[in-house]
Amino acid sequence: MNKKTLFSIIIIFIIFILIYGIFLLTNRVELNLKDSSKDIIYDEYNSNNKHVPYVNLVGGDIDKINDNISLFVKDYVNDNNSSISYNYNKTGNILSLVICIIDTKSIDVPLVKFTSYNILLNNSTLVSDDELFSLVNSNRENIMIEIENSFIDYYNSSDISKCIKYDKYYDYQKYYFDYDKDISYYLDNGKLYGYLNMNSGVDYSEYSYYLDKDFRVLVGDINAK
Repeated sequence: MNKKTLFSIIIIFIIFILIYGIFLLTNRVELNLKDSSKDIIYDEYNSNNKHVPYVNLVGGDIDKINDNISLFVKDYVNDNNSSISYNYNKTGNILSLVICIIDTKSIDVPLVKFTSYNILLNNSTLVSDDELFSLVNSNRENIMIEIENSFIDYYNSSDISKCIKYDKYYDYQKYYFDYDKDISYYLDNGKLYGYLNMNSGVDYSEYSYYLDKDFRVLVGDINAK
């Protein structure tokens, strides 16, 4: 393959990525609601501190998403020691939904679990994490660095009473977090956030981190120059 052909292929690939990104972010999309009398997301279950969302769309991956949500909350809906909440946001052609469960049965710190779904509205299919990363001009490796640095900055700036400092961070990170499994991504007004599950066994310094950070880390901005 000569240089001219290679260059042409690269240009075509870049144009394709740009067009696809514009398609993801376009605001002109006709919603295919399952129940036109209800919002795009509504409470399927609502009782006290339990709010379980239902995705009110037709087609694509929606039935699977709603089934997965039911499985995610199944053990907590009737549990008096837990809460269920959610947020959703529409960014262009993408609907983002994040669900949070806080289980307070532990006598020390709560167990916090997240799951999220990013849905392409024109065909009701899931948007992959890598597609989200491309919207903020990033990739998985750089996103992991952003999340790691968020912890490091917190530990370096915290007072001496914190249990874990930066020099011990790497000893704990593999135990507390699985970066590929424990991060849920959510688009909120053009900003991409990573929500990290707080695994059982986490100590008070991590709990303080979560309270300070509202359980999420900013990992990218669509509007960043």
